[in-house]
Amino acid sequence: MDKIYKQLDERDKIFKQFNEENKKEINNSWYHLEYYDRILLKRNEKGAINMEANVRFYKCPICGNVIGLIDGDSNNIRCCGQEMVALTGNEQDGAVEKHVPVYERVEDEIVVKVGEVEHPMEKDHYIMWIAQVSENKTTRVKLYPEQGTETRFPYIPGSTLFAYCNKHGLWKTTVE
Repeated sequence: MDKIYKQLDERDKIFKQFNEENKKEINNSWYHLEYYDRILLKRNEKGAINMEANVRFYKCPICGNVIGLIDGDSNNIRCCGQEMVALTGNEQDGAVEKHVPVYERVEDEIVVKVGEVEHPMEKDHYIMWIAQVSENKTTRVKLYPEQGTETRFPYIPGSTLFAYCNKHGLWKTTVE
């Protein structure tokens, strides 16, 4: 119960700050809840949580560093004196090597690998990491050349699976 009260207190502080910043009084508590759900929990207009808004990936155009932004202003992220480029996860693959993460549910877990035909894991071409992004959690598994792409995550319907290829970028799929 204390955790709930703490969350409500935090929510009220944010609403107060929002009201002050927008210089208007909002008396409708349902509006507060909608604002909280849509902005703070990153829900869309239909009420579904936008998993991709919970973490965004960026790449340096000079050195190739890749980072995951959990929260904050991406305009403040720089590497090698340059703005980092936002990565968008591809969902369809026309390449010979398949990049889209695929999964199979096994009880309360999913077994994830990259591609219907497993992606090569060679020194110059491999999957660098696989991540699962859910409502309140991001789990990332770093991979290395000459290792397989198979890994396990908890089964979380609606979560997004990402795979990052060192040559072909970011790929994704949604867990159903």
